[in-house]
Amino acid sequence: MVAIVPAVVGALAVAALTALVYRDAASAGIARPRLWGGFVLASTAGALALFLFVPSVPLPGVLVLASLGPVLYALERDDARHGAEPADPTRLPSQQADGDADEREE
Repeated sequence: MVAIVPAVVGALAVAALTALVYRDAASAGIARPRLWGGFVLASTAGALALFLFVPSVPLPGVLVLASLGPVLYALERDDARHGAEPADPTRLPSQQADGDADEREE
C-alpha cells in the first residue's frame, strides 16, 4: 500500500517545481514555457510514481529521472540567457563586450 504522507508531500513538491519552472520560463522569455513545465512534471511525477509504486527500483535511477527535467531546463535557460555563441576565455560572463568592466577595475 502507498504511504499517504510521502505521496502527498511528493505531489506538492512536483506541483511546486512545475509551477516554478513554468513561471520562470515565461518570465525569462524562453520559448514554449508550457512544454518545459510539462517536461519537468513528467520526469518528476514519473520518478515519484516509481518510488511509491515499484519498491524494487534502485534509488539512484529514481533520482536521475527526478533530476532530468529540472537539469535540462536549467541548461536551456542558460543557453537562452547567454546565447549559443562560444565562450570567450578572456572575459567573464558578467563583463560587457564594450570594455566598461575593464575601466571600472582601474
